Amino acid sequence: MAAENAPTKHKVFGLASMILFSVSAILVGDTIASSAAMGVQGMTFWIVLAVLFFIPYGFVTAELGAAWPDDGGLYVWVREAFGPMWGTVTAWLYWVNVALWAPSVFVLFVYTLTAAFGITMPLWLEAALVIALIWVMVAIGVLPKRYSKWVPNASAVVKMVVFLVLGVAGIAAAIKNGGLANDFSLANWIPDMSFYNLTYLPVVIYSFMGFELMSSVGDSVKDPKRDVPKMIFAAGLAILFIYMFATFGVLAVIPVDEIVIETGIVDALKPAFEAVLGAAAGPVFAVMAIGVLFTFLGNMVTWSIGANESIAATGMDETAPGVFGHMHPKFDTPDYAFYLMGIIATVVTVLTYVL
Repeated sequence: MAAENAPTKHKVFGLASMILFSVSAILVGDTIASSAAMGVQGMTFWIVLAVLFFIPYGFVTAELGAAWPDDGGLYVWVREAFGPMWGTVTAWLYWVNVALWAPSVFVLFVYTLTAAFGITMPLWLEAALVIALIWVMVAIGVLPKRYSKWVPNASAVVKMVVFLVLGVAGIAAAIKNGGLANDFSLANWIPDMSFYNLTYLPVVIYSFMGFELMSSVGDSVKDPKRDVPKMIFAAGLAILFIYMFATFGVLAVIPVDEIVIETGIVDALKPAFEAVLGAAAGPVFAVMAIGVLFTFLGNMVTWSIGANESIAATGMDETAPGVFGHMHPKFDTPDYAFYLMGIIATVVTVLTYVL
């Protein structure tokens, strides 16, 4: 296959970079408020779904990533099991999902920006900002991975800082205010399988997805057989703890019936900082809000790198149009796949705001 004749990739991902890449992919701020909207029992759902889904999914991904450490990740695994056609179909669905998802994440960026800083924008300016962010994502993704990897790395660090600060601020605000905003008694930890709560469960499962992304750039990993299992174990523990701690932070300062899903993180940070920091709350909140905004871009850069590397493997294997397998002559990245993703995301954005 053509992919086997591709030039050797630069080994730019060590264990630390792999952990941060996966944290950037999986740890997403737009789901914290959704889990908090279930109330204290949302913490229980994190634990239950970690046992039933996250841990088994991590074991499977670790085994596959160590056994087939080639560029393409999910595409390669499905191709080896079911043949090239099904591998290509899987890679296509994976890739186009990210192309359609990117606009919604950047729309959330706009909502968070306006909520955090009280900015009002006309719809055309919102659309222009979303489109600009899409093409920033594309531009970063086309760069050599030794440079583009720093965006996911930085995004992961910022996410962990923001989420941990949210949890600590929630505790501090509860102490300062004389109590938590919600009742954390044992009875409220028992899951309520109502339709309302079940509608949020797919969001929690979605929040655990992304371990396979690292294997999409398997040829750029220094020692995948040794480091992929280690990365999944370390990243998995960190992600589960931070998700639960940040959910607690939201519930500590906002009554469950007042949580706004689109802006839950910044809504929680603001009163927590005001209760604890007083006059210094404004500047600290502004810094944290900028960090939250950056994580939206970092999250989509991470997913776009993985999805485009997966679809590029189909083009190089000639199981899909060769345009997907075209590599930038200087940067050795799937530039045409990135450009096509940007075009699809832009069209979706325009149609969304026009219609």
